[in-house]
Amino acid sequence: MSEQHPKRDPKLRKKQLIHKMGAGIAAVTVIGCFGVLALTQWSLTQELTEVNDNAVSFDIINVKRQSLPQTVELNGKLEAFQVAKLAFGAPGRIAEIHVQPGDTVREGQALAYIDPRDLELEVQLAKASLTQAQANYDRLLSGATPEEIADRDATIAQARSSLDQVRQTIPSRNVEQVQSLLETERQYRQARSAHEQLQAQASEQRSQASLNKTNAERILQQQTDALREAQTAYSDAFWQLNYVENTGYDPITQNPLLEDSPKLNDFQRQQYQDAFTQTEINLRNAERAVEEAQIAFEQAQRDEITQVAQIESQIQLSSDELEDAEASFLELSDPQTAYEVAPNRTSSIQAHQEYEQAEQQALQSNIVAAQESLQAAEQNKAALLRGATQPDLMEAEAQIEQAQAQLAQAEIAMSNTTLRAPWSGVVLDVMVGSGEFVSEDTITIQLADRTGLILQGQVDELDIIHIEEGQKGDVRIDALSDILLEGSVISVAQAATQTMSDEQPAMDSPSTYTVFIKVDDPDTAIRIGMAATSHIQIRDKTDVLVIPRQALHEYEDGTYYVERLVDVFVNDDMNTPQTEQISVDVGMQTPEFVEILTGLQEDDQILLPTLPSTTSDMLP
Repeated sequence: MSEQHPKRDPKLRKKQLIHKMGAGIAAVTVIGCFGVLALTQWSLTQELTEVNDNAVSFDIINVKRQSLPQTVELNGKLEAFQVAKLAFGAPGRIAEIHVQPGDTVREGQALAYIDPRDLELEVQLAKASLTQAQANYDRLLSGATPEEIADRDATIAQARSSLDQVRQTIPSRNVEQVQSLLETERQYRQARSAHEQLQAQASEQRSQASLNKTNAERILQQQTDALREAQTAYSDAFWQLNYVENTGYDPITQNPLLEDSPKLNDFQRQQYQDAFTQTEINLRNAERAVEEAQIAFEQAQRDEITQVAQIESQIQLSSDELEDAEASFLELSDPQTAYEVAPNRTSSIQAHQEYEQAEQQALQSNIVAAQESLQAAEQNKAALLRGATQPDLMEAEAQIEQAQAQLAQAEIAMSNTTLRAPWSGVVLDVMVGSGEFVSEDTITIQLADRTGLILQGQVDELDIIHIEEGQKGDVRIDALSDILLEGSVISVAQAATQTMSDEQPAMDSPSTYTVFIKVDDPDTAIRIGMAATSHIQIRDKTDVLVIPRQALHEYEDGTYYVERLVDVFVNDDMNTPQTEQISVDVGMQTPEFVEILTGLQEDDQILLPTLPSTTSDMLP
């Protein structure tokens, strides 16, 4: 039974109709919300004149049954479908910038340039290195040329001549003795150098072995500390779980002595069980880690002992060899020995002087150096005649590959001197100016893809279960209310973005989920960052009474009513409708329409204002 409110002002119940087109010819007003809702009108648009002479245009429509789409509202700001932060990819100084914020560019368009001269020089150097590497490789493959063989022969002849000159400076009778002495000295110096190197290596090995043991001991201590912490955490979790199972209360925050202190629910109890299980796993892992660290420490101790013993043995052997070489050298360098080997033994003093003179001449002439030079020259010729070995060819090939990589890198850097748009879009920002130096990763220009916009917003946990990818939704821009765009859901978050807060209990704290809606081919008047609202259609309610939202009015107590037509009578060539206020209960609402649950029946005629009213009882 519909409820009729008493008329508050009888004058407001009488409306004066002024015909605009003569007779009352029926018209149809089309109101859309994701579709078209056709409502039968009783007459043409007319003007309603109140007692205060304010004119309001209205229609008389029939209440009909039809489908009403159910939607979920999403609010947010529009973002670019994708934003590129462009960098040159090569260092250099900015030469030209051809765009500014707000410019529309096409894919592949040149946006800016850097000075290419330094990079051009790097390309030339890389090409020269590649040419040289290739020439070296070809020379190895072709073998020795007559010119190269002649050059090696000349080097050998020069080294042999130098050695002969050194030998001529020493008396012939002492040449063999001096050479023997020099060879013994070389062996002695070599043994001493080897012994010193071994001692240095031994010191490093001792230090490394000690360091390995120290590190193993430190790791063992760390794992032991971690085990203590895991044991403490396990003990705490065990006590808390035991308290929860015995009392049902939170062992940390709740006081069972208080009458209004609530007990934990199943979910909260499970949290303590899970925490205990995790601490038990952590404890077992910590125990295994301590065992492994103990084994590693003991192994490090054994390694240190073994390595030190090996080192001492090697040093002792080297020391013995050094002593033998030193004894041989001292034996030959003794003047008495020189006297004994001299062919002329008539005077020991003369023999001693000849020996010292021969030794001085040998040292000054550097016989050893001359011999080594001759040996090196002969080895070089032998290697040349033998031809390139496989390692030589592999090394030459590696040099070619390295030169090729350097050339490719230089050419890529050269190609990066021009900054181009990866797609068609709008320039959001230019981060640098002409003349500035940029590195290869300096952000120079930000470019937005305007083929689509993204509306990102939050949907609560009650509505998110109805949202799926591919669902359609209208998108209305707050600042451009006359523009209505169509979008589709492209992504729905699987995890909530809002969790339990300190101000709200765990069971009452709302959760929201991020939803992304893409709008293709947006209007050029729309700007990135504008606030927008979308209504995502999730389902339709069928065969329900529906009226336009503008036809619904609100009482001061918050209930709703409509103006239902009672009668129309003719008075002084003026059509005057008589209406009554009918209280209604409303159901689902959309931005355009309202479902009527009680108060009206199908084909009831009601008034629909079509221009903004000056009264305050219209819904916003």
